[in-house]
Amino acid sequence: MTKRLTEEWRLSSDQVLNIIDDLAYLRCLVDLELVQRYPMFKGKPYPLGRCKEIRDAVFNLLQQHLAATPTRAGIALLQERLLKGATLTKVWGSLRDEYCQNAMVLDGWYIDVSSGTVNANKPRVEVLPLVGSGFGAISSFEQFVKIAKPYWNVTVYRDTKGNNDISE
Repeated sequence: MTKRLTEEWRLSSDQVLNIIDDLAYLRCLVDLELVQRYPMFKGKPYPLGRCKEIRDAVFNLLQQHLAATPTRAGIALLQERLLKGATLTKVWGSLRDEYCQNAMVLDGWYIDVSSGTVNANKPRVEVLPLVGSGFGAISSFEQFVKIAKPYWNVTVYRDTKGNNDISE
């Protein structure tokens, strides 16, 4: 049974760097596998366009590391918080209304292990307080369209016939 956390999880800059370093290590392990499986996406080289695959693979690998006795300081910090009742959740939403983003959230912290999937020059991992990260839920069709059109270079059409049934 998960108990409710009442205190805010405060991390020093060194602790955040430890978490980033350890998640970047896991990301490197994942990249070695995924680059072979997904070398290209719509004409762009890996990791571009693969934020969901990367986030999911790092999440799964992290679960394995959390189930064991951590040998890395950042993973130990995450495990400690989870043992106190926190929940690590995979999320999808808007990042600054510019991108649709796959990430994770733990106790008020935004954890992006698939950073660099739009711009490969960005760091592989970002860990930021959720408040101020620019990440949030997509709350309307209009917001989704505002992001999707420039982000994916697509045209979005509303179903004006009201027919949501795609079966024949």
